[in-house]
Amino acid sequence: MRRLFYLLIILVFSACANIVDDTENTLVIETVQGKCSECLTVGAVYQFTTLSLDSVAGGEDSLIAALNAAWSNDISKGELSIFLRVESIENNTVTFRLVNGSRVGDDDKCLLSETEVTMSLPLSEAGMGPSQSTDMYVYAGSEAHPKNCNPTGAAHAIPVVNVVAQLTCSGICNPRDQDTLEGVFAAALAKEGLLGTCVCLDLSPDKLSDEMCGDFGPDFVSADGKCDGCGEKYQALEGLIPAFNGGGDLDWDSCKEIVGGEAACLTAGFKAVRITPEEVPPVCP
Repeated sequence: MRRLFYLLIILVFSACANIVDDTENTLVIETVQGKCSECLTVGAVYQFTTLSLDSVAGGEDSLIAALNAAWSNDISKGELSIFLRVESIENNTVTFRLVNGSRVGDDDKCLLSETEVTMSLPLSEAGMGPSQSTDMYVYAGSEAHPKNCNPTGAAHAIPVVNVVAQLTCSGICNPRDQDTLEGVFAAALAKEGLLGTCVCLDLSPDKLSDEMCGDFGPDFVSADGKCDGCGEKYQALEGLIPAFNGGGDLDWDSCKEIVGGEAACLTAGFKAVRITPEEVPPVCP
């Protein structure tokens, strides 16, 4: 099963301390050439502009569409922000630091250090990857009103495990907003972590979590005991998944052997654009 999973990954791919831009902005790639050798520089920061599921084991089109609509809406409102910083480029391997942002006020953001992970990808003429396996988080909302609630987790976020990524680069260094990364990854949703999460549903085109999610706090006790430590407007994913999935559950056996526990395999994609040093948020206090 493990060999089959990694074979599938290969086939698919073939078809935060304070992020301050104070490192030397140079790149030396001695042996590998390609679009990713044109613009990548240590210290450069890219921000996700899209994030979307392509597939999830056991997930019907209706569930995938609902999740993608929610993520797209959150990105457009500034509720969901993920940043990639180039930490190092050594021995034809690029190491990124990936971190989620939390909305501050209406337009500002700060970086949530508890969501920081590193991702290393080998360079090739075609791009970067596959990466070493890592975990990541999908956070939305503000610290006072997160849209996901996971009191027992490392962060109030959707946990995604065993992420293996592949990236390509636009190769256009200027203008800056055309310097983009595009990626796909294979990963998994661990049942224990996912079903321990409660969410505040919000597809409003302009209202923010402060208004839509209501009061939030560790002392809240829910009627059914499933969303304790969250708030009255939060609902357990345990019930929402069947509601958006034609009454069915995810295939929790699909990635069980890889993760070491019940988990559903998924594939997803994203795009990210390079931002200026002035646009990089500070670390949350």
